[in-house]
Amino acid sequence: MHLLLYLLVFVTPLVGIVTFIWHRRAFDLGLFRVDFGVRSNRAIFHPTEDIHGYLAYTLFALVSIHLFAALWHQFV
Repeated sequence: MHLLLYLLVFVTPLVGIVTFIWHRRAFDLGLFRVDFGVRSNRAIFHPTEDIHGYLAYTLFALVSIHLFAALWHQFV
């Protein structure tokens, strides 16, 4: 369970960053902007957006299961 949680915590933001870049957005960090100059590509953007969402929902579900299992072991 822990390994899967760590994997999802690492992979989900990476897929989100790929989605963000291929949607032709720039990272605005306050003092400067990081623009990768990549043209928007729907063939990459839409599947990665879906994958990012599925990974996030899976992460939420696993965190919830882990939380309830920890509470169960603590109190039952």
